[in-house]
Amino acid sequence: MKKVLLAFIACTLLLASCKKEDNSKTKDSDVNLGNDQIALQGEVFDFTSTGPTFCGTAAFDHYVHYRDVRRANTTQNVPTVNIMLSKLPANGQTETFTLDNGTWAYQNSQPQGRATMRVGNYYDEAAQQQQNWFSDSLSGTITVAVSATGSPTFNFTNVKLIHTFTDMDKRKTVSCKNVVCH
Repeated sequence: MKKVLLAFIACTLLLASCKKEDNSKTKDSDVNLGNDQIALQGEVFDFTSTGPTFCGTAAFDHYVHYRDVRRANTTQNVPTVNIMLSKLPANGQTETFTLDNGTWAYQNSQPQGRATMRVGNYYDEAAQQQQNWFSDSLSGTITVAVSATGSPTFNFTNVKLIHTFTDMDKRKTVSCKNVVCH
């Protein structure tokens, strides 16, 4: 009985000493975003006017929004944001898409009414490494409003993306406000 009690106390102390992750600094909903801006882990990025941009229908007939973003006052670490929709809403319509596994675009069929998101080439200062993040079915939703002329605008708050090589519980937050195709 004494050994069981000691083991229980040891486990309790071990669990109590575990450092709880502080997500308060990474809440994108606390960030004040302007139009055509995105927040990655609470840090605001502007979309670049140079670099690769693609907006339209790609292979397998899905809609792709692909653009680079940049940190203020630097040209280094230019992450790429890639949003894919199974279809673009009709002109004048707004639709909310549930995010799905970020690998479906490589298949010949896409889940209808779904979207995926990837953020590549993000340099995480704390981890001291380049990271790629991707959506899964627990990531959240993206709202897409299409103007009468067919121009889409993307909005989402606190989408949670998974880092390729980390624990599924450690998600990165991404938000955007009125992101349009240029």
